[in-house]
Amino acid sequence: DQIDLQYAFADFVPYLTDDECLTLRGGRFGMSFGSGRLVATRAAPNIPFRFDGGEMIYTRPLWEATAFLTRPVEDNGEISGSDPGTMFWGLYVTHWFDALHDLGIDLYYLGIANEHAAYASGTGDENRHSFGTRFFGSRNHWDWNGEGVVQVGTFGDESIVAWTAAMDSG
Repeated sequence: DQIDLQYAFADFVPYLTDDECLTLRGGRFGMSFGSGRLVATRAAPNIPFRFDGGEMIYTRPLWEATAFLTRPVEDNGEISGSDPGTMFWGLYVTHWFDALHDLGIDLYYLGIANEHAAYASGTGDENRHSFGTRFFGSRNHWDWNGEGVVQVGTFGDESIVAWTAAMDSG
């Protein structure tokens, strides 16, 4: 097998106090947001999603925000289906309502641009914008995770209007 670089990034921390931190990251890294429905490293199938680009991560006790601009990395075996010609960017913000991080909400925007997207319906210029929220928590041996996403954009000359909703609890 050829050598395939998994992760290699550098973090720069220009702002750090007792309860706040701003981290700037550049290089090749993995990202996982929320429950992992839309953005995850996918460690379980052993074909990790990796990204080349930059992140800005801000944390404080009840907040975390990540802004990023990346391109997906295609593995040497071409198994993952990633298209390195795709631009992927977004903002993902989490707010916890308690100090233990048992109850919280995520708000996010994810954008994708691919000039050479190919699907069963054809090929064309693809631009997608996803706006979502996730409410999650656990209390008294119960846990829940509800997420809703609205997506708008274009594929070739066609408009994209889509949505998804998911709920899991136990």
